[in-house]
Amino acid sequence: MFLTPADFNVIPYNIPPKPDAPNSLGDFINFYEKKVLIDLLGPVLYLEFVEALFEDPNADPLVPIDEVDIDQKWKDLRDGAEYTYTEKPYRWLGVEEAMKPFIFQQWESDHYKRLSSQGRSRSRKENADVVDPSDNITSAYSDFVKL
Repeated sequence: MFLTPADFNVIPYNIPPKPDAPNSLGDFINFYEKKVLIDLLGPVLYLEFVEALFEDPNADPLVPIDEVDIDQKWKDLRDGAEYTYTEKPYRWLGVEEAMKPFIFQQWESDHYKRLSSQGRSRSRKENADVVDPSDNITSAYSDFVKL
C-alpha cells in the first residue's frame, strides 16, 4: 500500500532479497502495514484513510486517487506535516517513514528463528558466525515507538 520491498534497500532498515521467495517481503509488508495501521488508527479511521487515498480499498492492486481530489488532512497523515500541540511544535514524518522501522523489526524477529518439523531452530553457518539480531530489532522498534 505505502511501502515496497525497494524501500528496504537502504541502511538502517536493509532487508536483503530472498532469491528462493522473491514475493515474500512484499506480502509481509502488505500484511503488517494493514495490521499496524488498523491498530494505530482504529478500524473506522483506517477505512476512511484508505478510502480517501484509493479508488477501491479492496482492489488488488490499489489504484490511487488523483492528488487534487485528496483532502489535505489525508495527505498530511500519509506524507507528514508539522503541527503544534499544547504550544509545542511537532513533526509527523508520514505513514511510510513510521512503518519502515516496524516492518524491519518484525521481519528480523520473524526470520531469525525458523519453524521446522523439529520445532524452532536457527541456522548455523559453516564459515561464519550467526549474529543475534536483538539489537537491530530493539533499535528499530524504539524508532517506531518514537514516531
